[in-house]
Amino acid sequence: IQSLLDIARCAVCLETVRPDIVQCVRGHLLCGECRKGLRECPTCRQPFSDAKPSLVLLQMLEALPKLCQYTNCRAFLEPDDDHERWCGFQPAKCMMNRCDWVGQAQDVLSHVQKCHSRALTVRESYQDMKFQDLNLQNFLKRYFPISAHGQFFWAEAHCNAEKEFFMVTFCLVPNGKPWEDYFIDVSIGSKESFSQSKFKFDLEMKKERNTVYVPSSWLPNFLDKDKLLRLKMVITKGKQ
Repeated sequence: IQSLLDIARCAVCLETVRPDIVQCVRGHLLCGECRKGLRECPTCRQPFSDAKPSLVLLQMLEALPKLCQYTNCRAFLEPDDDHERWCGFQPAKCMMNRCDWVGQAQDVLSHVQKCHSRALTVRESYQDMKFQDLNLQNFLKRYFPISAHGQFFWAEAHCNAEKEFFMVTFCLVPNGKPWEDYFIDVSIGSKESFSQSKFKFDLEMKKERNTVYVPSSWLPNFLDKDKLLRLKMVITKGKQ
């Protein structure tokens, strides 16, 4: 298969050629989009042919397995494969405040360990998220990096002033398809007064299903004696 893929590789983008396919007089193939602006074949310096690729060639190209679209990933895709959705080579960014790092999803954890180690939670139970001087009208988003059960999550605390809700949203950074379910237990408040929610993490990544909502009007009752709003979280797992 690799030999066939090499033959069918575009000389410009180095991926399997895509329609509309163009060939030079010596038979080298290019994607129609990649051919734009070129006067000759970049492989042999010969002119392009006006002949259309044969139907047999097009059918063979269509039957070839597709390579994952993400740079440096060499995985071949099966029909209806969801590999790309969970591919660890897809681009991702660091959500920490004032950090402009962008890299591959599989490298987010190592970046956080190197540059934001004091903020990283490396256990499945986190007891120390806290918010001081809580001003809901001017509340800035805060992100908490979480490494749990071999997965990396971002927890985003934010306030929707318009709908008058305080929210904590969880997002899983892709690095291979998970084969287990994850359950998140969130408690917001003090020992005396708190709101608790537990939910199964939605692997479809629908934001509303992975968010804990608390009415803003409840929050003053949840502050501790130091006027801090505390958030406790536990992530557990189970097989699908």
